[in-house]
Amino acid sequence: VEVAFDNLAYVIYTSGSTGQPKGVAIEQQSLVNHSQAIIKKYGLTCNDRILQFANFGFDVAYEEIFPTFLRSATLIIAEEKIFSSFANLSQLIEQQKLTVLNLPVSYWQGWIWELSQLKDVELPLSLRLVVVGSEVVAPKQLRLWFKHTRDNVSLLNAYGSTETTITATVYEPTTDFQSDKSVPIGRPIANTSIYILDHYLQPVPIGVPGELHIGGLCLARGYLNRPKLTLEKFIPDPFSNQSSARLYKTGDLARYLADGNIEFLSRIDNQLKVRGFRIEPGEIESVLTAYPQVQQAVVVATEDIHENKRLVAYVVTDNKSLTTNQLREFLKQNLPDYMIPGAFVILESLPLTANGKVDKKALSAPDGISRENKYIAPRTEIEKILTKIWQELLLLEKVSIHDNFFEIGGDSILSIQVVFRAKNSGIQITPKQIFQNQTIAELAKVANTTANVSAKQSLVTGIASLTPIQHWFFAQKTQQSHHFNQSVLLEISKNIKAEFLETAVEKLLEHHDALRLRFTSQASEYKQINQGLDD
Repeated sequence: VEVAFDNLAYVIYTSGSTGQPKGVAIEQQSLVNHSQAIIKKYGLTCNDRILQFANFGFDVAYEEIFPTFLRSATLIIAEEKIFSSFANLSQLIEQQKLTVLNLPVSYWQGWIWELSQLKDVELPLSLRLVVVGSEVVAPKQLRLWFKHTRDNVSLLNAYGSTETTITATVYEPTTDFQSDKSVPIGRPIANTSIYILDHYLQPVPIGVPGELHIGGLCLARGYLNRPKLTLEKFIPDPFSNQSSARLYKTGDLARYLADGNIEFLSRIDNQLKVRGFRIEPGEIESVLTAYPQVQQAVVVATEDIHENKRLVAYVVTDNKSLTTNQLREFLKQNLPDYMIPGAFVILESLPLTANGKVDKKALSAPDGISRENKYIAPRTEIEKILTKIWQELLLLEKVSIHDNFFEIGGDSILSIQVVFRAKNSGIQITPKQIFQNQTIAELAKVANTTANVSAKQSLVTGIASLTPIQHWFFAQKTQQSHHFNQSVLLEISKNIKAEFLETAVEKLLEHHDALRLRFTSQASEYKQINQGLDD
C-alpha cells in the first residue's frame, strides 16, 4: 500500500471516483510537516497510547503511525475482529488504557448510539481525545456525544485527502454547538492554505458555496505515472508569488462561515440530477437525521427499467414502529417535492467498508416501494382506468385504491402524465386534484367524465393583474427598470429569408399574449396591458 518512490516521496494508493486505485506521491517534507502539525494539534505526548484503527489501505493509518513514533508515544494494534463490536472497542479502551482514537464518522456514530442506550456507562477514564473524519458529522450525533461522554474527553472533526497528506483542517466543537446544519470542518493546520473559489478561480464571499482548494507544504507531488490527471487536479496557485506554488482542486463544495470556520457541503461529483433538478443528497440526509428516531441516513439515486432515476433513502432506526409515511411527512415540511425520496429502506445498521466508511455499493436495492396499506382492487370503471395508468407509470404490478400516489413512487412530473393519460381515456382531472386527493379512491370521486373542457384561443387584450414576481420587481424601485432584460443569442442560417422570419415572429406575437404586454405607471402604481397586434 505504501512504497518508496525515488527516495523523495512515498506512494499511497487511494480509490478514485471510478473505484480504480491511483497512486499519490507524497513527499517526505509533506509527511514530516503533517506529523508535526498533528502532534501539536492533538497535543500528543510520550504518555499517549494511540489505537491504530485504520488498516494500511487507508491514509489515516499514517496519521496514527508517524506522529506516534515521532512523539515516542505507544501505538496499540488490535485484531480486526475487535472492531466488529462496539462493546469490544469499549473493552479494548479499558484494557489497553487508550488515550487517543481516530475513527470514521459512521463507526463513531454507531458507537455513540450504542453507548447512549446503556445506562450509567461512561467512557474509560484513560480516554482524552477522539478524532473523527472521512464523512459529515450530523449535529444530532454531536449533541448525543456531549450528552453521554465526560467533559474532559475532547472531540475533533478532521477533514483532508490523500492528495493533501491526510488532514488539512480541524474543528473542535463545544457543548454549546447549536446549528442544525453539518458540523464545520474548521480551519487549516500548520503550513496549509485554504481557498474557496468559483469557476473563474476567484474567491467567493462568506457564506457563498465554492470549490475548496488546498495549498501549502501538505500538497502531494502528484499522481504516479498519470501526468494528465496531475495537471488537471494540481493547478498553479494564482495567489502565490512563487511560480512553483500549486493548489489542489478537491472537488468538494464548501463555504466560509462568519466565524472563519469552513463548512463542508458535498462532493461536487456526488450531486444528483433527478427529473431535471440538481439535488445534493447530503441535504436530504441532514434533514432525515434531524428526525428524533433516525440515527443515520444515506440517500442514493437508482434507475428503473426505463432508466428513470429515483431517490432511495436508507434509514437506521431502532424504532420498529417507524413508518415511511412519518418520514415522508417530516421531509415534506422541510424540503421541496422533488427532493422527497420515492422509496425508504429501514435498516438496523448501514454496511461499512473495512475502513469504517459507509459502503454504498453494499446497500441492498429496494424490493419494491414500501407499502403500508393492504391491497384493495378497483371497484368502479374510473378506478380501474386510474389504477391501470398508475401501474403503467409507476412500473408496479398492483396498486391498491388506497395507496398514496407520492408514497409509491409518484412525483409532480408523473402527475402530469397521469392527467394526460386520463384525458385520453375520457377522464378529466388536474395535477392540483392529484395533490389534494392522493389515492385512487379519493381521486375517482372528483374526476369528471362528462365535462368538455376547452380553452379559448382568441386574441387576449386589455388590463391584466400583476403576478407576484412582477409586484416584487417593481417594488425594487430601480432607476432604469426598462433597461432590465434577459437575452439569448441564436445562430440562424445565412440563407434565411427575412420575410419568413418576420412571419414567424408575427405568429409568435399572435399566439403568445404575454409577448404583447406593456407596463404603465401612474402615481407609483404599475399596470400591465395586453396590446393588440396593430398597436
